[in-house]
Amino acid sequence: MDAAKMMDQGQTTEAVQLLEQLAENGDHNAMVQLGVCYLKGFGVPQDYDKAMDLLLGAYAHENADAFVI
Repeated sequence: MDAAKMMDQGQTTEAVQLLEQLAENGDHNAMVQLGVCYLKGFGVPQDYDKAMDLLLGAYAHENADAFVI
């Protein structure tokens, strides 16, 4: 299932778990989504350092979404 749909349905914990798994496996789109979660404290404790690490990981893959956050 798509993490964004899961969040829309109120399954935030499950969505974050899915994004963490995907990000750990190098999915740069998941890195951006999870980075935003940590940046805003959405479904996870707010953690600017972790957010930056995830966004820089996506940036390293030249993910355009990581450039605009």
